[in-house]
Amino acid sequence: MKLTFLQILIILVLASSFFAQKNSPKSSNIVNYCELLDSTMYDEKTIGTSAVIYSSAESENCTIEDGWNGIKLFQTNREQVEKLVGKPVATDDGTVSYETADALVNIIYSNTPCQEGNRLRNKFNVPQSTVIWYLVVLKKTVKFSNFEWQKNLYSKSQDIHSFGVVYYINQKNGVVITTGLSDEGFEQVRTIRFEPTRKMSLMNNCKGKKKIFKSVQFKDKPTAKETIKRTS
Repeated sequence: MKLTFLQILIILVLASSFFAQKNSPKSSNIVNYCELLDSTMYDEKTIGTSAVIYSSAESENCTIEDGWNGIKLFQTNREQVEKLVGKPVATDDGTVSYETADALVNIIYSNTPCQEGNRLRNKFNVPQSTVIWYLVVLKKTVKFSNFEWQKNLYSKSQDIHSFGVVYYINQKNGVVITTGLSDEGFEQVRTIRFEPTRKMSLMNNCKGKKKIFKSVQFKDKPTAKETIKRTS
């Protein structure tokens, strides 16, 4: 059977549409915080000045395990953070709080390194004002199904006291994702917490001191009401 010119044209258009959809980028509904980093930090004042900036290629492949907007424990410092999120809105016993359009961010920075005592911010051999712990409380609704994360790295734990609250725990990277049910009934991301792993603690341990920091074992589940308060 011979095809008419119109039929051939229709086939070509359909084929072109199919390949365009197949090769199209990810849906804009997918939440990738490294991509937000690009749009936030790549400006004339900050370009090339911050170690937390990713290249375009890196931002396309990274997930939340790489840090919220590229903020990394024991690598990012306060100056770099504040170029990203602005000045703090509050300080509570060592925990510094910031607010963006998308989230509330509570950060503990290192203080004088290798000091005696129980405060987390004095227990590591890192430069002063280095990020050593932080919590991100999302202000906007983010469907968990649209959230970029490496599922295979997490264990799942249901909160027996709060209906619908689930903790996804990644001991390798020191990440805890808390989700809850929205009013519409779908699972949404509430908080993302970044804490030192055992490996991080050992790498940044103070020379000549044993067990200066007890690694977070995630035995105590974070509460649904995670706030600024935190041992610092």
